[in-house]
Amino acid sequence: MKNKFVLVLVALCIAFTTMIVVACPAEVVVPGPETGTYYYGSENEESLLSLYDGNKFTLVNEKGTEYGTYVIESGTISFTKANEKEPSGTATYNEANKTVTITDGGVSKLYLFKKYFDVTFNVYEGKTEVQKALNGKTAIKPADPTREGYDFYGWYADDKFVTPYLFEGRTITGDGVNVYAKWELKSSQTEYVIDFDLGYEGAAIAPVTTRNAKLIDMPADPTREGYEFKGWWISDYETREKLTVEFDAKKEFDANTTLFAVWNKAGENALTAGVNNEGVHWTASTEVVTVSVKGPQGFTSIEQQVSGKAYTVNFGSAPAGDYEISITSGNKTVSVYYKNKALTRVSRFRADGSMLFFNKVAKATDYYLTIECGDERHSHTMLHNGNSNVYNFANCKMIDGGIKFVVTASAEGYASSVSEVFVCERKLDKVSGFNYDAATGYLSWDEVENARGYVIGIDGKEVKTTANRYSLKSFGIGEINMEVYAVAKGYASSSAVSYKVNKTVLASPTNVKILGTQLSWNGVEGATGYTVRINGREYDESTTTFDFAQISLTEGDIYSVSVRANAAQAANNSVWSDELDARYLQLAASLKYGENKLSWDSVIGAQMYEVRVNGETQAKVTDSHIKLVLNKSGINTVSVRYFDNRGWSEFVSMDVTAYMVMLDSRVGDVSVIYAAVGDKLELPDPEKPGYEFAGWYNVYGGAARNGAKYEDIVFSDNCDITLYADWTAKKYEVTLFDANDNEVGTANITYGEDYRI
Repeated sequence: MKNKFVLVLVALCIAFTTMIVVACPAEVVVPGPETGTYYYGSENEESLLSLYDGNKFTLVNEKGTEYGTYVIESGTISFTKANEKEPSGTATYNEANKTVTITDGGVSKLYLFKKYFDVTFNVYEGKTEVQKALNGKTAIKPADPTREGYDFYGWYADDKFVTPYLFEGRTITGDGVNVYAKWELKSSQTEYVIDFDLGYEGAAIAPVTTRNAKLIDMPADPTREGYEFKGWWISDYETREKLTVEFDAKKEFDANTTLFAVWNKAGENALTAGVNNEGVHWTASTEVVTVSVKGPQGFTSIEQQVSGKAYTVNFGSAPAGDYEISITSGNKTVSVYYKNKALTRVSRFRADGSMLFFNKVAKATDYYLTIECGDERHSHTMLHNGNSNVYNFANCKMIDGGIKFVVTASAEGYASSVSEVFVCERKLDKVSGFNYDAATGYLSWDEVENARGYVIGIDGKEVKTTANRYSLKSFGIGEINMEVYAVAKGYASSSAVSYKVNKTVLASPTNVKILGTQLSWNGVEGATGYTVRINGREYDESTTTFDFAQISLTEGDIYSVSVRANAAQAANNSVWSDELDARYLQLAASLKYGENKLSWDSVIGAQMYEVRVNGETQAKVTDSHIKLVLNKSGINTVSVRYFDNRGWSEFVSMDVTAYMVMLDSRVGDVSVIYAAVGDKLELPDPEKPGYEFAGWYNVYGGAARNGAKYEDIVFSDNCDITLYADWTAKKYEVTLFDANDNEVGTANITYGEDYRI
């Protein structure tokens, strides 16, 4: 009986267990917001991370393929490889920006969400074209559009055509990017400038503009002592050393041209010649001359004894290129130079902001630019610009003397033409109008047109500011020498101007702050005491503190506080410190943000403040300001509350719009900072064995790929950007020894380059 009872009990347990198993299926994992594919891309590597099914991952990189499961908690992802029980690695997930940061071997790699965004090109009158751009990459510059009756003047980032769109420097991180084509009515300009080269140092002849493409306003023939004027010559090469043909008044010009004066010494019967598409002609005193014609590959050279004063050369069937034609008469030889089937030279240039425009020439299919700019590491020799006559030179640094441009027009079957040098020079004016206000302690100066900031050299260091004034309150009695110059992107900096201030008063108190009911400040050298001013009423103090408990305060009222350092002689008392606004037991909606700093009116009675960014506590401080770290792209909600003997107050908040600045060190390490317009970017100085850090650039490859070095005083981009570390190889001097340890010389080598000793 007992055994039967046990069997029944076992059967019941098995049945009950089965019911539980059937009734409780495996827990379903719900995919989280992190689900998707992420990529890390560098020049030599692309890695993919896929997060799927709520807890599974696959990682494909240069090491191979890994897969397994993951758990995410408080922004940290823990990866467990297949067939392993313990997590083998972690990553940081940023939900706001959809990024995953994986650190491997001390190198952090930022994986971006793999998604394509629309970039809309607004061509004209509602006509648009859409391009797909990968998140974190740049849009590709399309071919120049065309429009009947209009000339295309480039792509712009705004519909007011203020900011040229910089394709290589604008990272796409979301939808809604619009690019706008700028158009202007086709120019009816058909006139050109004719210059005159006399060939000697004398009175210059002013340039003349053609009329209906002809030189109507011809200057009078020049004179030169001891010489006879033989006429004006044209050069296909725009140089006196390679003259082509004498000027004909019937000529119609299609480019800016220089006419070169040809002279004979008085009494000398000189030999002259000219060449055109029909052949060569000359003046000679003998009946027979020797004609020599040399040309490019594919042309059979000619050397011929010729009677008369002309010789026909069939240039129409001859190859395009450069020809040298020599005429020898007796003991005299003259050479002329001809560019057969040459394209017209580009002649019209215009620089509007950072956009260069030049005229297209007939039959040209390609244009090449050679540029000299302020970044000596840029490579701008014969830079292919396709069939476009528009070039954005925003990445070129302006220098004294300007940026120089030369355009080469090219086409299959034609000789290339080379333009004259076009110079775009923009230099800021010197700083002027200095004024030191002894009552406020501020030095100010007139704003310099187009300046974006000023650099002040003082006390052996440089201070950068966007304001046209600078406080000298912190300086004590004595002479203050400084230099100031203006800076702006796209302009050469102004020349530095020196200015001197003889200060006769003490330095003003600094670090004025309120904690609880105590006002405190830093002591001032030479001070015999201090005066505190509260809402216009003054209180003398012998120490560096003041207790608000000694005066009557009303909750919620505002109190303006400043402090002065007193000297033995009143005439040497300091200027009042900057006013500090405070309220008694109340935090007003007074939050202000600028240049990385969040500040607010002090609370008399507050023992500390809590600062939150997007709901997360960033710091608890006793000052009424903090150097704030924004933590996402887009709107950041910043909140502050205070603590007193009654507990915590309510939060006061404001929104700050930030943009993502991605920093790619080019050694695998990628990090992100978030900046609001007006913030000062504090960029790190990374290290790379064998190389010197050369700065942060807006293009991968830095200066070698014609990128712009980031030197802005404050962040001014209204978009996410990516900056790339640039490097220069270190150079070493190696001392050489022979087998007997005798020094036999030195050799200079460069890291990463082949060398021979």
